[in-house]
Amino acid sequence: MRLRRFIGTQLRHHKKRVLLDSFSGDGEDTQVRFEVADYRLPAIFRRSTRTIEFRNNGRYVYSTVYLSRHRDFQPAYPHMQHTIDAYFGRKTLTSALVLGCAGCTIPRFLTHRFKNCFVTGIEYSQQFVDIAKTYFIDKVMQPRFELIRDDAFAYAEQQAGQKTFELVYTDIYVADNIHPKVYTQEFTQQLFELTSEGGAALINSFRVPTGKILDFAHSIQAPFGTILIVEHYRNHFILLLKTSDSEKLADFEKKLPKNVDIIDRIAK
Repeated sequence: MRLRRFIGTQLRHHKKRVLLDSFSGDGEDTQVRFEVADYRLPAIFRRSTRTIEFRNNGRYVYSTVYLSRHRDFQPAYPHMQHTIDAYFGRKTLTSALVLGCAGCTIPRFLTHRFKNCFVTGIEYSQQFVDIAKTYFIDKVMQPRFELIRDDAFAYAEQQAGQKTFELVYTDIYVADNIHPKVYTQEFTQQLFELTSEGGAALINSFRVPTGKILDFAHSIQAPFGTILIVEHYRNHFILLLKTSDSEKLADFEKKLPKNVDIIDRIAK
């Protein structure tokens, strides 16, 4: 074990950053400079990653994926991925909507992990759509992933009540802040209408203060059967479940990893 750790440490020291592309943001991100880069390790280690980063008072990783096809779970927000996996199981999830894609970390996880899942992704920036198609969408994703250039809020408003998905994942940012429209009653009602019966809507609440998350979750008027606030090392997300099935909920909680905590439950 010590030898393995020593080898891993030495390999990490040999990680090489290779710049693939750079571009200025558009829309509300016009002052941000983005870079697409690979962090490469020897092939035997299978840890090479591809990132989108932005420089805005320092460098910040905006989106990142493992390049190896042997890795279903991606480095960004693994707690969310484990939660999705625990709720649906590997063979049951067949449709998902991802609002806000950037480097397509979550679509990559969904298409690699759930072999029967078709994913629709909505991304506002044409630049990010072009970058994703050039650098981030691999051959496994291509047959079961549709990336649409659209405003996520406009798409949700137009499709609510028209289409449903088993999973609706919301990850809408302006630079490094979550878009304030996410925390509105109108939007959560649209999430409810987009989510199929028995399905789940998930809101990434990374960096949002716990008190604000709890206040908002308790104020949600959309009639989801159960609302959970989930925490992993002080990072949070809101899980909106369109079910009140106590057996299904109990089984789901048993499958959650030990380091993923449910800090609040709201039964409608």
